[in-house]
Amino acid sequence: MKSKFIDFIRNFFSALSANMLRIIFTFILTLLLPKFLGQEEYGLWQLYLFYVTYACYSSLGWCEGIYLKYGGQDYHKLDKRVISGQIWSLAIYEIILNLILSIGVMTCVSDEAKRYILCMAFVSACLDIIRYILQNLLQCTNRIREYARIVMAERILFFLLAININ
Repeated sequence: MKSKFIDFIRNFFSALSANMLRIIFTFILTLLLPKFLGQEEYGLWQLYLFYVTYACYSSLGWCEGIYLKYGGQDYHKLDKRVISGQIWSLAIYEIILNLILSIGVMTCVSDEAKRYILCMAFVSACLDIIRYILQNLLQCTNRIREYARIVMAERILFFLLAININ
């Protein structure tokens, strides 16, 4: 019982620190990025974030279904072959879907900046969805510390790339 409580506390503080880091970086980017970007560039940045947010819905609940199916199971007892097949199937689906969407954007959108932003949002959505499914697997099998490390690494990378865009 004592070991489970200690694991709970460690998991809790790992998740708390990862989410606090996420909030701090988001806060810094929200306050400082407009100072370094012009009005048009910041508007395009916000448009990119908007598109990425909605492009991630293209997984149609696949990630959440895996979360529901494997939630509460022991990570080491999972059938890695089946899960790997699910991840690859989702990746292929996302690549094909976002490739079709990118072709549609290239033919229908005339503004160069918006075309670029939409295509980069589609690429980012493919990567985000794969990251999200892996994070869901870690989270639903109670590997919270590993989940928190991935969230922290992702936020640090996002922050560093965002401040280097200028």
